[in-house]
Amino acid sequence: MELYFKKYTQGIAYKLGTFFYWQLFKFPAQQWGTVNASMTQCFLDEHLPLAKSGGLRTAVIPTGVQTERFNAESKEQRCRERKKLVDKLTTTTATKNSTRRTTRSSSSSSISEDTKLLLMVQRLAPEKEIQRVFPALRQLKGKVNVHLVIVGHGPSEDELKELAKGLPVTFLGRIPNSDLPPLYRAADVFITCSRSETYGLTVLESLACSTPVVIPHCIVFDELWKGKLPDKWIFEAGKNNSLAEAIAAASNSNARKWLLQNPVKASWEVATDTLLKQYEDMILMNEPVKRRHVTLVNILAIVLRVVAIGLALFVSYHEIKILRRTWRMLDAWIPG
Repeated sequence: MELYFKKYTQGIAYKLGTFFYWQLFKFPAQQWGTVNASMTQCFLDEHLPLAKSGGLRTAVIPTGVQTERFNAESKEQRCRERKKLVDKLTTTTATKNSTRRTTRSSSSSSISEDTKLLLMVQRLAPEKEIQRVFPALRQLKGKVNVHLVIVGHGPSEDELKELAKGLPVTFLGRIPNSDLPPLYRAADVFITCSRSETYGLTVLESLACSTPVVIPHCIVFDELWKGKLPDKWIFEAGKNNSLAEAIAAASNSNARKWLLQNPVKASWEVATDTLLKQYEDMILMNEPVKRRHVTLVNILAIVLRVVAIGLALFVSYHEIKILRRTWRMLDAWIPG
């Protein structure tokens, strides 16, 4: 959250935003949360100071995907989906100048059988650092025949289209979520350059399709994928040729074979089982607190009963005195 405060606000707006974020969210979470949970431990460490020092009980929430949506039924299905995507890209290239709103390609180069289809799916915004991919495409020219497909929209769209001129890039704009799995499966490599993710669900979705991914070194991706994916698929942002080398490694024909032999298991079934276990652990963890609360409630109940009885006796005593005084007054007024 602080990243976006710094990027999009300044002055008094930044100070007020960070102040209320701390007072309304961070402080209550640290002081009164039984367990503070997030999709990654690094997010907790970065946002809650006590988490990093070990002063908070934390848990990483498991995340999954609907595997039946993403898994390819067969190699033939991948071939059909690739052909459908290639046809769409070819048609888009042929009609890119027909209207201003037509999804356009930045290059009229043909897509052949040996063309490696690269895919990016994300919001087109500055923090996603999409512009890093264009120099890599230039470095790959003459080495690997590639074509980049960018799905999404956002404030940086016009600027990115300008940067992509003369490169084999096609912008498909916004696409319904239901249409994404065929795109993942049709692609040879999925790429993200973003280092501002809290998790990066599109990376998991691509891996669920057995599509190799290229990701940057950052605290989130290092926690999630370092040691689980080949090191050659992870690039160092800002390092010359690093991204191009990662794309070349992930687009190798052996890359998908490696994923098929080492599948990423992230079904909702597994995630739900893990989450239920976390809830059970939290319930047991909270038992001492519940017992303390029961003891305090019982003591409070006894105190309230004593106070209620005292008030009743006090009121009764004064009511009797009032009744006696009233009786004497009436007795004095009524003759004989």
